[in-house]
Amino acid sequence: MKKLQILTIAVVAVVVVAIVAIVAFSDDNGSYDEDGDGYTYQTYEYGGNLITQTVDDVPSRVIVGNVAALEMMLEFDLGDSIVALMYYDVFYDSHCVTPHLQERLDEVKDRIGEENIFYNAGMSQAYATALEPDLIFGYVSAFGDDADATLGSVDYWNNLGCACLSMRTQAMSSECNIEGFTADYNILGDIFDVREQTDAFVEKYKNTLASISDSDFTGTCIELDDETSFYSYGSDSFPGFMITESGGEYKFTKGTHDKSELVNATDLDLIILVVFSSTDYDSLKAQLMEDSTLQYVPAVQEGNIILKGLSGIYGGPGSLETLKEIASIVS
Repeated sequence: MKKLQILTIAVVAVVVVAIVAIVAFSDDNGSYDEDGDGYTYQTYEYGGNLITQTVDDVPSRVIVGNVAALEMMLEFDLGDSIVALMYYDVFYDSHCVTPHLQERLDEVKDRIGEENIFYNAGMSQAYATALEPDLIFGYVSAFGDDADATLGSVDYWNNLGCACLSMRTQAMSSECNIEGFTADYNILGDIFDVREQTDAFVEKYKNTLASISDSDFTGTCIELDDETSFYSYGSDSFPGFMITESGGEYKFTKGTHDKSELVNATDLDLIILVVFSSTDYDSLKAQLMEDSTLQYVPAVQEGNIILKGLSGIYGGPGSLETLKEIASIVS
């Protein structure tokens, strides 16, 4: 009987250890190997397919492919691992950077030098290869089997010991929600061993969202194409998510619209106006507010126009500042 008891206890102990191992080395977004060294996760490539990637160690040579990803790196003090920037908006540091990240941004730019900052463009695969990256983090268009992928195939980079990572809130409209947002931060947190910090940031974002979820307003997120048309990001974009989850109704379907639709939007309470690579950045808000044809649009009448660069609408830390600005208008 005692032998049976001892055997039962041993079996239970093994099961408990196994459960603890699972809890310690996996979550909903990725998993660690048995030794807790390598980390495997899923991300999107240019074709829209989920791919599996593994990092064996914390990356130390990262090519960052857009300003939202850049701000994620800066927010969690990971700037020392950045070796180059792609699709860097020439007006980002002078207009769009989230203020508390300015000093960290300046340090990165000074260290990597102008030759490794690619303004509003990608770099060649040959140039990227010479940098010997161990992680490429940015637009989903940077890697994949599609011939238009900026840096070539995922296999090419994996064979060189480099993993790829795209942000879900940029890659797929189906991921433009709190689940996709959370996954982006969880994966980054696990890769760089800063999960406690990323969890805290996500919690702050969720709390801010919850504080305004009962608001009642109509909002939109647009770019001004020219004097006769504008582009709407649509309700299934990440800014669309921020508006609808704040309790708002999103105005205008995704795509290009005639300006007359904006002129007649007499129920529009809030406009997120997106701008990048613009020589007249400072005058864009004034351009709308001084337009006599928009005098009956409430958002224009009341000055409820939030001017944002891409870092403020694509799920990076700047999107928390955008959410706070929405709250200040609609709460």
